[in-house]
Amino acid sequence: MRRVFSLARLSRRSVKLAWSMAHRQLSARYGARPQIEPEIHKRSLTVPVTTMGEPPGPAEVAVLEPQPLPAPANAMAEPHRTKYDFEDRVARLEARLQDMQPSLDRLAQLENRLSHMYVLADRDRDRLDWTLAAIEGVVAEIDIYHAARETEDYAAAYTHTEPLVSVCVATMDRSGLLVSRCIPSLLAQTYQNLEIIVVGDNCTDDTEARLAAVGDPRIIFHNLPQRGPYPRPGLDRWYVAGTYAMNHAMSLSRGDFVTHIDDDDAMVPHRIATLLAAARETRADFLWHPLMLENADGSWTRVGYGKLEQAQVGTGSLFYHRYFTRFPWDVMAYRLGEPGDWNRIRRIKQLRPRVGYVDEPLAYHHRESHGPFVPREAEQFLE
Repeated sequence: MRRVFSLARLSRRSVKLAWSMAHRQLSARYGARPQIEPEIHKRSLTVPVTTMGEPPGPAEVAVLEPQPLPAPANAMAEPHRTKYDFEDRVARLEARLQDMQPSLDRLAQLENRLSHMYVLADRDRDRLDWTLAAIEGVVAEIDIYHAARETEDYAAAYTHTEPLVSVCVATMDRSGLLVSRCIPSLLAQTYQNLEIIVVGDNCTDDTEARLAAVGDPRIIFHNLPQRGPYPRPGLDRWYVAGTYAMNHAMSLSRGDFVTHIDDDDAMVPHRIATLLAAARETRADFLWHPLMLENADGSWTRVGYGKLEQAQVGTGSLFYHRYFTRFPWDVMAYRLGEPGDWNRIRRIKQLRPRVGYVDEPLAYHHRESHGPFVPREAEQFLE
């Protein structure tokens, strides 16, 4: 028991001694730190030099020169160093540009060649359009048209106080969209001297009854006794669908100016007023504007940038002098791979009319199945 007691007491004393020595050394080593930190800006500082396991003596000190604090990583370097780095970077960039110069020259050459190809393509297209116009009999109409433009009867459309505007709509068994979207947008026009001519392509639904229920005397409805004949269902039919209904609507029109809209689309309220004002101000007799096109996700994209070209203009973007109603839709346009509206626009374009472009989307073209311009009839063909 005595031996155990002595060993226990010895262990306790050893632990106390070790703790005491460690405590004194740590205190001596770090106790002066609060006094040193405020002096860090001085030219020198003193720190004790110790030997492991021995407390420092009063004379055992060494003098250390202060070291500069490290600069932050994003700090600016010395002025001469910054200038050197900048000049070095500029030199490296210039060297890289010199290495890239042959590629840039080659790219410029390709760009010039591409621009030249566009010019040649436009010329070839103009030649083809002129050839087609000659085949289609449009060339013989050019002189007749320009002579008509000089008559008082032609000019009267621009001088009437409130010219009558005919809105032609072709429809086929879509009475719901026609009455809920298309017709309300026409009745909401700020310009009110309209006649709305709706022609059914042999509608078999309740289109006539629904239009009668609207009760507006400006609406005229006529239903064709038969549909077509059209090409077989598919893309060819879509190209020319509604041809007979649209031509019949134009034949019934009495307006000084004529415009169109699809039975499932809508106009902005000031569309007709804006186009009529532009026509009267510039004496343009064939005008168009861009459209807002609905995408698959329900968003809208502007279509049209001012050129009278295919896929940039359609039936719903036209506004023109009544003279052009003598140029009907051609049901055979699909044989040229052309939509019927563009086929007609192309022929009118060859007359060199005085055109006008209103740089504002004035109508909404709602999405059809399988894409913006493809109808339900073509679904099976496209799948």
